[in-house]
Amino acid sequence: MTLTVSSVSFGQNFKKDLKSGLYSSSPDWIFVLQLVSDSLKGFKLIESRHHYDKVALVLFDSIPTQQIFAPRKAKRDLGKIDDILKVKDRHFTVVYEIDSGFNTYNFVRKNIGYEMYFSDYKVEKTQLRKSILGDTTNYFTFYEFTVDDLKELQKLRNLNDISEKEFNDLMAFIEKEKTKYQRQLANSKSKSLYGSIESNQILTKILLEKGYNPIIMPGDFDKTYRKYRPKR
Repeated sequence: MTLTVSSVSFGQNFKKDLKSGLYSSSPDWIFVLQLVSDSLKGFKLIESRHHYDKVALVLFDSIPTQQIFAPRKAKRDLGKIDDILKVKDRHFTVVYEIDSGFNTYNFVRKNIGYEMYFSDYKVEKTQLRKSILGDTTNYFTFYEFTVDDLKELQKLRNLNDISEKEFNDLMAFIEKEKTKYQRQLANSKSKSLYGSIESNQILTKILLEKGYNPIIMPGDFDKTYRKYRPKR
């Protein structure tokens, strides 16, 4: 099976981005989502020498010594894709056909990165695009970045350079936004164990919104928290 998307240049760019690999912040640092042949595969950055070296050149200007671990046997291959739809400008949907309808991965291009969300629809294939367009559910979204996006993120402020006042302002903003994200999570079709992935993504979105690079090393936020709020 050969997957096709709209012939417009942005459609070609989306498929190219997916084939090259999209990167997201995770509790284990960075997670990779990649279209390989007709399957969508997900794996940790440290499970791929190719992706680790490519990302390290952006984040560190060199390639640090890093042991690469064997890919996990489970939960790696997300299965063969049935289609990729162009829903509208800057919005593409990866489609999996199931007995009761369709499971979808939706990607919406932003100024930096894609916002991705999961949804499912119990409709005929001819009605799928219309159903996606008409879906008003406030989904919880995940940020996915290309290598070029990572280069743009490097131009933003580093969380490690934050002042105490700025950190307190950031914590107040997180508290204010908490209810919004809790409502979105209630609509989520899939949740990670203990919510660690979702919590990390909330931090990603808030850091990006406040002008900080959201690709941080594991433990960086906790270290900053202990620095400015040691007795709390």
